[in-house]
Amino acid sequence: MSAIAITFIILILLAGGGGAFYYYSTLAEKAQAADKAASAQSKDGLPPIYLDLEPAFIVNFEHKDTLRYLQANFSVMARDQAVLDKVTLHMPAIRDRILILLSNKTYAELSGKARKEKLRLEILLEIRKIIGTSDTGHSVENIYITGYVMQ
Repeated sequence: MSAIAITFIILILLAGGGGAFYYYSTLAEKAQAADKAASAQSKDGLPPIYLDLEPAFIVNFEHKDTLRYLQANFSVMARDQAVLDKVTLHMPAIRDRILILLSNKTYAELSGKARKEKLRLEILLEIRKIIGTSDTGHSVENIYITGYVMQ
């Protein structure tokens, strides 16, 4: 092999190694930033508490002249039991708002990861409007989609 070819191969290997180093070092930085964000969310040091919104939400909608349905399960997360007690107390109003929100969506609005994330945030805001904050200043911190079936 010629010296030019060997030099070229060495340069390619060095560039690849440098690129891999950069990728993995930025990946580690992103993971550390995510850990900092998670710890900032729990600044009170309280562990998360979850409450399932049961039973499952089932709504009908029409798509291309065919009747379809959505069955969805959600869980709310807070760090104060008083917040979840308020969710339980106001469950009929919360379920009503979620059912109305879901039934006003089209098939396109219920499909896809980005649209599900938007829906999740809309539901979170609706729950926060209903229950407000607890005496300690806490509210529902998050809502999770724990089941999602469209047919």
